[in-house]
Amino acid sequence: MVEKYNNFTLKMENSEKKELDIETFDPETARNMTEPSKQYLCKLSDNTYNIQFLRYKIRDMDSGITLVDIQDEAPEDLPVNEDLIQDEDRLLRYQFGPDFLELKNIGTTLEFSVGDKEVKDLVMIEKHYFKDELLKQYEFDFKFCIPNTQNSWEIIYELPDVEDKKREIIASPWETKSDTFFFVQGKLVIHTRALYDYSPFEPSI
Repeated sequence: MVEKYNNFTLKMENSEKKELDIETFDPETARNMTEPSKQYLCKLSDNTYNIQFLRYKIRDMDSGITLVDIQDEAPEDLPVNEDLIQDEDRLLRYQFGPDFLELKNIGTTLEFSVGDKEVKDLVMIEKHYFKDELLKQYEFDFKFCIPNTQNSWEIIYELPDVEDKKREIIASPWETKSDTFFFVQGKLVIHTRALYDYSPFEPSI
């Protein structure tokens, strides 16, 4: 498992493909990425602040309709054997259907808890791609979390205009991807990767 976190090649903005040093991966490097990552850029054990995501809700800002509401119970604080967890197990998948591409603005609410250490300057950088083309990126910050608290973070997204790509996106399930990086005081502590399917839902039998 150690090899997967070594240096690897990635295309960066205004540059040719170059070697990326995982140990020095910082917010500025994340901002300059122009293609989705092919692997996770940090280990689960790098989350030394024990940030745990408890609830994730998405709503359409124009209609107020809740589109997604995922809740998890707070996990037990048990050691994680990373050798038993494959990248495929960490990969998130969302099936939204084609109507989602008509939305203009969405709001997300992220509820999370933190462990025994205070969390300063929590920065989230989120990048969305179709195939290897960057569609849009977002950046948000949460200044401070008190140790052993549960926090709520509401974020408003202006969705990218994909009218010229909509048919291709709908016809290409799981080719829309995202990387979300969480930094604490400039150090990467969590990296989530997701795939999206906007094809029509299969009718239930």
